[in-house]
Amino acid sequence: MSDKKYWIDMGDTKHCIEKLNEMSSPKDTVSYMLVVAMAALANTQKDSSWKSKYGVDGTDPSEKYGSGVSLFYLGIQTPEGPVVVLIEATYWDMFKCKEVDRALYDSAEPNNDFDKLLSLA
Repeated sequence: MSDKKYWIDMGDTKHCIEKLNEMSSPKDTVSYMLVVAMAALANTQKDSSWKSKYGVDGTDPSEKYGSGVSLFYLGIQTPEGPVVVLIEATYWDMFKCKEVDRALYDSAEPNNDFDKLLSLA
């Protein structure tokens, strides 16, 4: 990580985001930090986690969402229901959970709430 120090002032979100975007390494970005956190969670919840290169309907998520970036689905089943996210395919090997042919759920489904992850603790 960078040796730069950052603080968060919730009253000045724009300034905080600008500072985060100035970080020098891609590994310092918030999105990378979230990928690492999701990988750690999925890798410790292997029995209830899965990854797929295709959606429920068999479509490639990169084409479906027109992101221009290769993506895959990551799903984690919690006691309160599934949480599904799209992850950049660059990070596929970071996730040691089972691979399924098609996503078990779609990331756009109602109630795809990250707060459900707290029920795993």
